[in-house]
Amino acid sequence: MAKGRDEVMRRVSQLTWLIFAIISWWSTTAEVRPEVTIRGVVFEDVNRNNVRDANESGIANVIVTDGNNVVHTDANGRYLLRSRGMPTFVYITQPSGYTAIGRWYHRLRAPQLASSASGEFEVNFALVRERQERPFIFVQATDIHMTTEATLDRVRAFVADINRMRIRPAFVVVTGDLVAGSDATPLSTGRTWYRLYKRAWENLTVTAYHVVGNHDVAGVNVRDESKVNRLAPDYGKGMFEAYLHPRYYGFEYANV
Repeated sequence: MAKGRDEVMRRVSQLTWLIFAIISWWSTTAEVRPEVTIRGVVFEDVNRNNVRDANESGIANVIVTDGNNVVHTDANGRYLLRSRGMPTFVYITQPSGYTAIGRWYHRLRAPQLASSASGEFEVNFALVRERQERPFIFVQATDIHMTTEATLDRVRAFVADINRMRIRPAFVVVTGDLVAGSDATPLSTGRTWYRLYKRAWENLTVTAYHVVGNHDVAGVNVRDESKVNRLAPDYGKGMFEAYLHPRYYGFEYANV
């Protein structure tokens, strides 16, 4: 018995050292992602030109994130993020009493860093004051299941109805299944549907926020490996972000 137990312990010891060696090798050979510094200012864009002019003040305590790291702007509206590797977005939580001029997020591209040996670049956010009162109304839609030009026309008609509402909604939230079954179709089909979906909301006059549904996770249920590239940047939930905005986000309205 003792001999058998010793043999088991010897093999366990060998396996432990093998695992340790593999981990050590991986940690020394794995790609080291460079640090990227993102800095900027969130400011009140008084003249609504999407440029910070000399008389426009920064906005304090606004949440800014790259999707992993989260900071708040300082008293002058400035922020600093240090990201390990290149994030897809930098974006804000729109604070109560303000709305973004343009977008509340900026898509980051690696070529933007090509001219910056230091790996630093600046991203600013222009906000304008907005009257926000409670109670307020918003529009919630779901299960659009975009596939065809006919679906596109129906959603455009819906958007026109929203724009004509006598009481203006604060925003629109679309809660999943934006497209029809991109999870079980080739990525090329999902791209076509997402392009139609994006076009459908182009004329909306209030902010729309979109949420990922199971049908929006491109290609994950395709069983034929010849029909899907699982390394494509828009595979899975990447397609949502390629055509719309960050998956994880928040916003405030009227102190809610």
